[in-house]
Amino acid sequence: MHCRRFLLFVLAFLAISFYSSAQEVISVDSPTLDQHVAHRVGCLYPPIFKAANSFGTIVLHVQVGVTGKIESIKIVSGSPILRQAAIDCVKQWTFRPFEKNGKPVAASGQVSVVLGWGGDESASAAIQSQLEPWLGYWEFSECRRSVDGSSGNCVRYKLSILSGGDKAIVDIDVNGYKSMSRFRCDGILTENSIKIVYLHSREKAVSDGFNAGDMLFELSSQNGKVITAWKKMQPELDENKPEGVHFVKVK
Repeated sequence: MHCRRFLLFVLAFLAISFYSSAQEVISVDSPTLDQHVAHRVGCLYPPIFKAANSFGTIVLHVQVGVTGKIESIKIVSGSPILRQAAIDCVKQWTFRPFEKNGKPVAASGQVSVVLGWGGDESASAAIQSQLEPWLGYWEFSECRRSVDGSSGNCVRYKLSILSGGDKAIVDIDVNGYKSMSRFRCDGILTENSIKIVYLHSREKAVSDGFNAGDMLFELSSQNGKVITAWKKMQPELDENKPEGVHFVKVK
């Protein structure tokens, strides 16, 4: 009788341990999650909404099971009309399994997707036409003045806007006094502007103080000038915080 009870106890303990291990979910950052994507399906813009002439980033929180398949998806942010298309797309993604201490575990984190036009050549050409004025390198600097009026500590903002097919890929470097930030963003196009939306840090395990999906600022073309409207990202000096001409294209 005692042996039987002992055996049942051991079996129950092993079952609980296995269940707990199988259910463990680790939290990973966006770059790590992105690096584990084994099969990625391009996310297409719903044809019924093409007339709206808008493009959007959808941020999703996903949980990846021990086999690498997505178990759950939740919306974090993004246009309501694009959310279901993003979910249907990401459901088809698969991931390389995550491990902890040499054992497979589930993982959760955020992914950002930009919906494109797929094989619609006329739409793609229109997107490229909208992208063209923004492609290249942009800079903006601000400096604190010393007591004697000379230039003191400066912060330099550098944008690299490149074509990523049906979207813009934006890398931002912020070089300040004894500080530096580098992060990757999406460039979301509208008719006369590009919205810079944060994706993730380009430096592992470094926080920039932003969340995926945050709009950092918007550049718009107005009467031949490029106007910056700051959002989540703010310049150091109060005099530069109002909308105005800040970034200049250098090449």
